[in-house]
Amino acid sequence: MTAPGPFRAGLRPIPARADLEQEWKALEDRADGSFFTSWIWIGCWLESLPTAIRPMVLRIAKGDRTVGLGILVKKRIWRSGVVPSRALFLNATGDSELDELTVEYNGLLAERGREHDVLRGACKALLARRGWDEWVLDAVQMAPSTGAADAELTVIVDHERPCHSVQLRRLGSSVDAYLAELGQKTRYNIRRSLKAYGEICPVRLDEAGTAGEAAACLDGLKQLHQAHWTSRGRRGSFGNRFFDQFHARFVREAPKGAVQLLRIRAGDVVIGYLYNFVYRGYVYSYTAGFNYAVVSEQNRPGLVAHALAIEHNRQAGHAVYDLMAGHGEYKQSLGTSSSTLGWYVVRRNRRRWAIERALRAVRGQSPAVQTRPAEEGAGR
Repeated sequence: MTAPGPFRAGLRPIPARADLEQEWKALEDRADGSFFTSWIWIGCWLESLPTAIRPMVLRIAKGDRTVGLGILVKKRIWRSGVVPSRALFLNATGDSELDELTVEYNGLLAERGREHDVLRGACKALLARRGWDEWVLDAVQMAPSTGAADAELTVIVDHERPCHSVQLRRLGSSVDAYLAELGQKTRYNIRRSLKAYGEICPVRLDEAGTAGEAAACLDGLKQLHQAHWTSRGRRGSFGNRFFDQFHARFVREAPKGAVQLLRIRAGDVVIGYLYNFVYRGYVYSYTAGFNYAVVSEQNRPGLVAHALAIEHNRQAGHAVYDLMAGHGEYKQSLGTSSSTLGWYVVRRNRRRWAIERALRAVRGQSPAVQTRPAEEGAGR
């Protein structure tokens, strides 16, 4: 039974890792959070941050029971290049290099059934604290509601993106049953590509089962990923040192079953790799590396890889294969259901924002704050 009494919230420096881990995991057991609000991700992220970053923990309690947790990082930013803002970032840093990890399904970790109360409590607690101008919540499912603080806070919708997924338990008993649910063009392309690859050798999917296999798959994925993005004049995410080192560590240290690295090949010819996260029956398709030179025609490694991975995870008994946020055509083509993530900013009502709005109007820009470019990742 939930402890009696009003909600209380506080923002403090990160405590000893063991203490925060114990508290976080205890709340996680009573919450419906995502992989990106689990201790598996948060713990590794905190350990990986540069020492110059000083995160704080936002704790919401009811009585003596913790009902909400989140990590906030404060950073001074400049809106429209001239308007200063002391921003708080939820489970992120505000530094584009560090945030290229691109957290999705973000949010406060909240006790089941208390999600709205926790978010409102967090807004009220922050309002009572000096030293900040806006709270940035990227890629969250639930829009912030400021409740009684409406007169002093404004919620801005920066932008929204669709998330396409496949409900695995609604599929039939084979990959053909899944393909039957797709559009005719997508189904045709997958089957033609499978046939083209099959002329080299039957296509197979393997999942890394050991630490050594996982490291080898990640290395192979990185090489294909970087080759693709650099050929398009982009750096590619693994060209970011923090991103590269974080995932090498994450694959090495994550608990068994949390990371899924898949290799798709025709004989000895690698078609591609998929790097997924697995949490409570959800499979999050995080990033990939594909070989776009296997055959001269009907070469669609991404469609084939995801179709086979969907079947692989259906057989494994998972519930959802999530293609993550974005407007990519392949996500729309492969998904059978969708939801929406929002990028929001909770602002104190300051006079300076009128200056920013005026500047944006003069420049003919959208009134949205654009916390970062709307481009979908930086090659992830």
